[in-house]
Amino acid sequence: MQRVLLQDELAEQFGAVHEYHNLRTPVDAIRLLCLNYPEFAKHLIESGENGIGYKVIQAETDLSLEDMALPFGSNDLIITPVVTGSGRGVGMVFTGVALVGLAVVSGGLGVAWAGAGFAGS
Repeated sequence: MQRVLLQDELAEQFGAVHEYHNLRTPVDAIRLLCLNYPEFAKHLIESGENGIGYKVIQAETDLSLEDMALPFGSNDLIITPVVTGSGRGVGMVFTGVALVGLAVVSGGLGVAWAGAGFAGS
């Protein structure tokens, strides 16, 4: 069993802990959240208008775009909102649009398409 932990306003709105079986990649986790909670995808997309991005963390490591397609592993996946544009070296921050794009578009095309939708330091 793999756990996806949502933090802050995501946890308040969609629940803090989500347990899944046989997730292959972090992208699969986001895809399932979007399927199980249709408002989740809408929330991610609209959050960019309010200056909110998302860090995706596993094993105390901020995942990069390429990491999102790697095997899930046994550690919890954490999705936490962050204020974008602060310039404080917050690590890899994805826009909500990029996360939804990764979840919707499969394979390498999804990763390439979402590449334009993240900001890293």
